[in-house]
Amino acid sequence: MNVGLDIPPRATRVLIVDDSPDNRELLEVMLNWEGFETLTASSGEEALASAAEQLPDLMLLDFVLPGLSGCEVTARMKSNLSTKDIPIMIISGMSDSATRKRALGAGAEDFITKPVDRSELCRRVRNILRLKTAAVGLA
Repeated sequence: MNVGLDIPPRATRVLIVDDSPDNRELLEVMLNWEGFETLTASSGEEALASAAEQLPDLMLLDFVLPGLSGCEVTARMKSNLSTKDIPIMIISGMSDSATRKRALGAGAEDFITKPVDRSELCRRVRNILRLKTAAVGLA
């Protein structure tokens, strides 16, 4: 018997970045309910520090933050060798195409608008993680 098969895989770690404590808590509850491990940050600077310290599998990042914007955080994450492969999903209350283009142009893999539907969020998170796993397998 292979003992290694009995060890459950590490939970997928998602870093939630939003300056609103209510939004962070809501996203945490949604993702924890689906079995994801969550970390939180309330600013772009805190997100960069947290990602460098404990690499998440995915980052949910608010578009509008005090200090560094979601686009600035995304650009910094994607230009850093140790964090460039972490998928980023921007979350925004703005749904216009210019906002979406800015977020995706900065390097985000996906964009979702508030209010967030739990099933859609979790489906998108799983899809991004599936694509990330497939890309690593091809490399």
